[in-house]
Amino acid sequence: MAPHRAVTPAFSLCPAGYRSAPPAPTTATAAPPMARLAVGRARAPRVRRSDVLEMALASAQPSSPSPSAPRRRTSTVARGGVTGSGGSGVGSSGRDASAMPIRASAPLYRPGRVVAPAPVPPTFPDEATAAAATDSVDAVEETASAAVAAATTAAALAATATNLQMSIASMAASGPPPLPPGIGVAKPVRTASAELDAKLDLVRAALKSGDTAAAKTTLASVDTDHEALSSGVLRAAGWLHATVDDVEVARSLFTAAVERADSPPSEAAAWAAWALMEQRLGNTATARKCFVNGLRADVGHAPLCQAFAVFEARHGDKVRARDLFSRAAAASRTSPRTWMAWAQFEAAEDNIPVARLLYKTASGVADAGDPGPRLAWARFEGTHRQPDAARELYREVVAADPASAKALHAWATFEGRAGNACRSRQLFRATLAIEGLPPAAAVPTFQAWACMEERAGAPDVAAALLARGAALDGSDPYIWQAWGLLEARRGRPDAARDHFARAVEVAPRNAPSWQAWARLEERLGRTDEARRLFRAATAADGGHAPSWQAWAVMEARLGNAVTARGLFKAAVAADPACAPAWQAWARMEDGVGDTATARSLFQRGVNADPRHIAVWHAWAQMEERVGEWPSGPACSLPGLSPTALPV
Repeated sequence: MAPHRAVTPAFSLCPAGYRSAPPAPTTATAAPPMARLAVGRARAPRVRRSDVLEMALASAQPSSPSPSAPRRRTSTVARGGVTGSGGSGVGSSGRDASAMPIRASAPLYRPGRVVAPAPVPPTFPDEATAAAATDSVDAVEETASAAVAAATTAAALAATATNLQMSIASMAASGPPPLPPGIGVAKPVRTASAELDAKLDLVRAALKSGDTAAAKTTLASVDTDHEALSSGVLRAAGWLHATVDDVEVARSLFTAAVERADSPPSEAAAWAAWALMEQRLGNTATARKCFVNGLRADVGHAPLCQAFAVFEARHGDKVRARDLFSRAAAASRTSPRTWMAWAQFEAAEDNIPVARLLYKTASGVADAGDPGPRLAWARFEGTHRQPDAARELYREVVAADPASAKALHAWATFEGRAGNACRSRQLFRATLAIEGLPPAAAVPTFQAWACMEERAGAPDVAAALLARGAALDGSDPYIWQAWGLLEARRGRPDAARDHFARAVEVAPRNAPSWQAWARLEERLGRTDEARRLFRAATAADGGHAPSWQAWAVMEARLGNAVTARGLFKAAVAADPACAPAWQAWARMEDGVGDTATARSLFQRGVNADPRHIAVWHAWAQMEERVGEWPSGPACSLPGLSPTALPV
């Protein structure tokens, strides 16, 4: 595969400079009348209102040419010879206006109508008397013209309304046309893609309810070999097979989706889905190949660029990640999710002003009823020690929608972490008091409230809140996991074990629940049980680096350095930016006496996350112990190339 070359971003955050149009020059004096006449339009001859009225009445007659009436010409320039965009006299057809034929039209008349001859203007002794008489005649003609126009308009509107009512009544009474004899009611034809999509909806519903067995059974009955299946349906089927661990079937379906794609965006979407599956399985090299193939199919596919950018941000290539975020934002400038993902990346890179600008952009392009970007901006401000700005953003969102459970929940969590327990309780109560609050929103509220109460020193209140949340919706694994962790910290291992078992029962693919249970068994000295649970955690989600790391730490503590080294490799392969995994691996190598390898691993941890203080501290402790603190290569700046990893 050819190496990917970074290209110039599609656009920059800093708007390009622009030139404003120079102001129009002002003249000190007005042009003389003769000059204006010379460059302006010629003065039109005076037209009497009686002539205008006669022409209007004549033009309203049925179409019949008058043999004696003079023919009028209509200028093509007035009909569009001059374009509206500063053109050069070429009409909409692209031909020169001067070369276009001039259409002639003649006044129309009604047969049998007697037309009075034109009146002979009287003579007056002086011009003043003649002007007064002309004005009087003009006023009378204007009044008559207005009366005729009003009467004509009223008659036309009445006729139009009558015709419209008759047409509506006729359509309502007629009904549909009868079918030919022998033909019944036509039934809609369901294509192969529509039938498969209906079955996939059943699979999605089963997975949402946690019934993995039913989802697998339904997928097993799905026939995906039909030649008429679309790329989108095959892609959806592949993703659902990947969800239930049918990886090989999923790969074959993704391959078929790529081959049957009828457009570059469709092919890019298939490659993106395939890449996300490989990323979740920990196959970073394969995932990167899929992403690159998707870019070759459609370099401006916004969802693929965003997913690839998040992948590169997680796996170390920050330059490519920023370029991909720029492409995604240029392709979909009105998508707030793209701007938010880019803002999160810049915040992780400590580019605080840029991240703030991106969050502001995301909030600006979001819909009025979408509080997500502004809430993310508020969390960002709270994380970076701007509590007043965070509160103001939370207040704006709640003022716009007082019944927003998401906003009240986020604000309550922020106040709890800031140490304002009373204010946090008020906001949690307000969240739960929302009328019609679904269990999917109430259960996380009980869990967050319980965590706040435990930090405030009230574990009994926290346990009661978790019990209320579990009773409200027992299919949420996180409420059981949080309850198990609370009971483990309270010194009740049996109750904790029961809650962990319930968590993995309702969500077998939730790796954090397996890991929490395994660590409990490890602390209790049940090594074999802990190893079984760690194996289940990594099987449930191969991309969950903390599960690999916790398992490796246990094996290292038991003296199984070779096994631990393999598990640490799996951890950093799942997430190269996981600084705690690099730190734990370095400490193990330091413990077995390999200082050079430990130093290289500490350097990798610093490169992965320079803000992780624990990596720096552990590295400094090792260098101080081995006596190379004053002159050794300890604590190098991020970005230096470490040595090769141990075999």
